[in-house]
Amino acid sequence: NFDKKELTLFPGFFSILNEQRPCCGSDLAFFWRRLHLADRDLIRASLQSPMEKDSTIDIEFRLKRRHEDYIWVRAQGQIETGLKGTPESLMATVTDINQQRATQEELERSKERLHHASKCTNISLWEITREYDDQGERRFVWWSDSLYSILGYNKQELEQSQEQIYKIMHPEDLARIQTEEKTIMGNDFSPIDLQFRLRHKTDGYIWLNFIGHREKLANNSFIATGAII
Repeated sequence: NFDKKELTLFPGFFSILNEQRPCCGSDLAFFWRRLHLADRDLIRASLQSPMEKDSTIDIEFRLKRRHEDYIWVRAQGQIETGLKGTPESLMATVTDINQQRATQEELERSKERLHHASKCTNISLWEITREYDDQGERRFVWWSDSLYSILGYNKQELEQSQEQIYKIMHPEDLARIQTEEKTIMGNDFSPIDLQFRLRHKTDGYIWLNFIGHREKLANNSFIATGAII
C-alpha cells in the first residue's frame, strides 16, 4: 500500500530467504534491510515513476538470505494507480531465479572466451534462444562474425535467422536437419552434433559440423549454444 507506506510479505517470501517472519518491526523495514544496496535505486525508480492505469511490473533484483550471500529474485505483479498515474497498491509474486542467473552469466562468460578463441581459428560460435510470452513463441538466433568469413558473405547478405540458414542449406540436407532439430529441441539437455552443407558465396556447398548443448530455462524456454566447424 503506497499511501500508507505498508508492505505485507507472505510466508513463501521468507522461505526463499531461509527466514522466519521477524517478531518485531515492519515487513517494509525487513525488505529494505535485505535488498542489495545497488538495487535500491532501481526499485525506487520502478515504483515512483508515473504509470498508466493497472500497469504491470517485472523486476529482477538481489536479496540477502539469512547467513548467506545475496540471491537473485524476480518480482512480477500489477500496480493499481490513481487518476494522476500515482501508484496506490501493488500485488506481486517473487521467484527465486538465482540458479537461472548463474547459468546465464556462465554462458555469457563462456561465449566471450570462445569468441576470442574463434578469431584465431576457422570456427564460428552460435546461440539460439527460444522464449514464450503472450504472443506465443519467439526465437532469437545469433552467430559470431567468423561464419561470414567461412561462407564468404557479408552481414548484409546473410541476416542472422534460422530461415536464412535454411535458404542456403543443401536441399538434400534440409529435411533431415529439420527433423533432427525437432528431436533435439524436444528433449532436455540433449547434446547437439549435426553435419550439413551450406552454400558458400563463390565455392559451392561446403560441409560444416554444428555442435553444442541445450539448457532449459523457465516457462519451457531454452538456450542452446555451441560452435560451427
